[in-house]
This record gives sequence, structure tokens and C-alpha cells, in this order.
Amino acid sequence: MIGWLGLACSLGGWTSSMSAAQHGTGSHTTAASSPTLARTTHNPMGGYAPVAQEVAPSVVSVFSKRLEKGIDTALLEQLFKDPMLSRFLDSEDLRTERKVTSLGSGVIVSPDGYILTNNHVIDGAAQIQVALVGQEHHRFIARVVGRDDLTDLAVLKIQTNGLPAVNFGNSDVLKAGNIVLAVGNPFDLGQTVTMGIVSAVKRVGLDHDGYESFIQTDAAINPGNSGGPLVDTQGRLMGINTAILSGSGGNQGIGFAIPSNLAHRIMEQLIKHGKVVRGYLGIGVQNLTPRLAKALNVPPSTTGALVSEVAANQAGARAGLETGDIIEAMGDHRVANSVALRQLIAETAPHSRVRLQILRQGSKQTLSATLEQRPVPKPLVANAHTASLPHQRQALSGLALTDLDPEIRAHLHLPKNLKGALIVRIDPRSAAYDAGLRVGDVIQEIDHQPVADASQAAKVIRGFSKKEALVLTWSMGRSHFVAVDAS
Repeated sequence: MIGWLGLACSLGGWTSSMSAAQHGTGSHTTAASSPTLARTTHNPMGGYAPVAQEVAPSVVSVFSKRLEKGIDTALLEQLFKDPMLSRFLDSEDLRTERKVTSLGSGVIVSPDGYILTNNHVIDGAAQIQVALVGQEHHRFIARVVGRDDLTDLAVLKIQTNGLPAVNFGNSDVLKAGNIVLAVGNPFDLGQTVTMGIVSAVKRVGLDHDGYESFIQTDAAINPGNSGGPLVDTQGRLMGINTAILSGSGGNQGIGFAIPSNLAHRIMEQLIKHGKVVRGYLGIGVQNLTPRLAKALNVPPSTTGALVSEVAANQAGARAGLETGDIIEAMGDHRVANSVALRQLIAETAPHSRVRLQILRQGSKQTLSATLEQRPVPKPLVANAHTASLPHQRQALSGLALTDLDPEIRAHLHLPKNLKGALIVRIDPRSAAYDAGLRVGDVIQEIDHQPVADASQAAKVIRGFSKKEALVLTWSMGRSHFVAVDAS
């Protein structure tokens, strides 16, 4: 399982915090104007002590205080013992508030007190305090300059000057095998340095929204390291530690950091605007897998992002994009996959006009689109209902469907204009389940044939004899294609 640092590396007391957010003013200074830290050259013992000594003053501990509601356990025990009082077990009198302090790390990015950290470290905090190295008993009150949950980054500001700011490096030059150091305050032990290598770069698929391209490292990252720096052997910032892959919540040699180039771009927007402004095309995209390429009748070597949804009256629709299109390039940039396209769009200013090279039913076309500003996302949830449908042995066998009535739409927060059939039961032994279809998904199309309701979907399925099917579904708040192969 993936243990995000919001769960595993943001320490609350001696237990991991479940968090995934003010005083002081001053003019801002970006990292480009930060002074260069003095390089330590005398190193008779060898190793990376000079690098650690250089970086250490730039790393801070971040303490986030929040109020959490809980149960007054002493009163609860008393109520259980008294039958006359037990009827009040649901009373609000049982509710109590307690102060919880969680711990993370951060890195100073300007001499006048700007600090970069993880959003999940400070999310929901009523008060944020920052301790500088060597000054653990004196804490500055920090204010939130801006935060971005899509990249899990936040910028804080403390009211002081003359701080030793970190030097930003170019994370694009990192390669697997490069030596890196992680610095932070794990388990509130005090500042700690761990060493490892870059295990991989451009790791994706760890975040539902796709604004990701993580550095993977085996440098030990533990609770309390969230928001701390990952630096190279020259002491240059290469990443912000943010996540671990762990079944226990502790380090198992697989950690992830946000690349410094991305962090720098986000930081500058947060300092300038207090938020991140992203371009928006109004489409849903997914990776083009070999199975989907076969179903779409395109060469298996085809690369790009498969358009699975085109929102009405948005930039993509106005440009003429259609579901099933494969976007191969945007401007002068080739599109390797859906994550690459999302990043290109997000990093392009709203109102910019872009050229899209697409593949539509085997034919190459060029479209022109004017990007809009990305709206704040509204997360949707999906739960299950029950129904029944005859079982058939083909690509779409083992499904039970029902109509989207008003109650279901409200319960699942489905768009009013969404048409299709809701999956309410699925045989876990079926090809449809193996392909990724699940209870709560809405089937919108089967082999490019729209289905308006469960009756129409059932009719298509009953007359369907092929071993393969291309299904367009609505799942977890977006549309995407699923290639089902029962052969």
C-alpha cells in the first residue's frame, strides 16, 4: 500500500497524524535572489559532512496545532456502567475537543522568511509554528502565504530576516543512481540526515489527479520528514520529500519527492498570487494501453493521451475534440501519456492558444484550442446499490445494472446530464472485473454505442457476442475508457 506522508510522515506526538493548509509580514524574495551558502571545504573524515553542514541551517521543523473532536472516554465508561444513563450515549455531551500537534519539516527559500513545505503538513492547522536549527526552544509563528493541494506544496512566512536560504538545483538532470541526502526532523528526534540514491525519476500513478512526476529514492524518509529537502552532493535542492511506500508507516526504502523545478514554479505562483493558476482544456484523458490501442484499431506503438471525456461548452469542446481522440502533441511538445498532457496544460497560462495534434479513427488532424482557467475541482463519491440482470458468457457477462434515478444521482453526486446504466453488482471472476469495471461505475457507451439507461444497456449486452468490448464509463468523478477482453 502507498503510505502518503500525510498519513505516515507528518508526526503527531509519537503517533502518525491522519492529516493529508498567523502572524508576520514582509516583502517576498524568490530563490533566484537567495544568497549562496558558504561551502565547507575542510573534510578530513571524508563523506558528506560538509554538505550536511551547509544544508542544515536552511531546514526547519514545522509544528501544526489543530483542534480535533473526540469522545470523552471517562464519561463514556461511566455511562456504560449506569443503565439509566446509557440512553444518552449519542448525546453531544460525549463530544470533547483536544489539541493535537503534528510535526513536519520545511526548507527556507529566501532570507526574509519564506519557507517551502508540504500542504498536508499544515492542512487544517489552527496555528503553525516554525523552529530553526539550533533554536528549537524558540518558535516563530508562521502564516500561510499559499497552498496547493494538487502538488501537496505550501509556502509559509515567518517575520525575520537574514536567514540562510537553500540553493535550488535543476531536478531535470537527476538520473537513477545519483546520490542524494534527505534532511528533516523524523519522530521529533532533532535534525537528521540520511543518504541514498535516486532509484527512479518521473514516477507517476501515485496521485488521483495526475499532477505528479516524483523522484523515487531509497534515502530513509520517516514520520516528520514531510516537507524537508532532498539535496544532491553539492547541497542543491532537488526535491521536497512528500510520500513513502509502506505497509507499516515507516521507511521501507521507497520514498518520493516532488522535483525542485516543479516546486519552484508552484512556489513562485503561491508567493505572487497566493494560489496556483493553471490552464484548463475541459477534457478527461487516460493512458493509451496496448489493450485500448487494439480496441481502437491503432498501432500498439502509438503514444499519446486518450480523450475519454469532453465537457460541454469548454475549451476542448470548442476546439472540436471528441471522445476517442488521441492527443499526440501539444504545440512543440510530444505527449507521451495522460500525465504529460495534464502537466503541459496545467503549466500553460489560461487564455493561451495552443495547437493540438490528434489521431482520430486513424486519421491525423490538427486542432487549435484556447485554454481557460482550471476551476476548483469538486470531488465525487461512488457507493453501491443492488439489482439483477441475466448472466451471459461474453465480454460483458456478470454485470447487474440499474437506472440512474434522482435518488441515485443525489446519493452518488452524479451530473444531471449524465446518461447510462449504473453497475450495482459484478462477478469478480468476470472479464469485466479483470478489466477494472466496478460497482458504482456508470456505463455510458459500449463499442461507441451510447446507452441511455439500464434497459438499453441490457439490450446491447444481450445482443453482444464478441469477446472484446470498448466501454466508456463514468467513475470517481470522470469518464474513461475500459477495454474488456474475455478471450
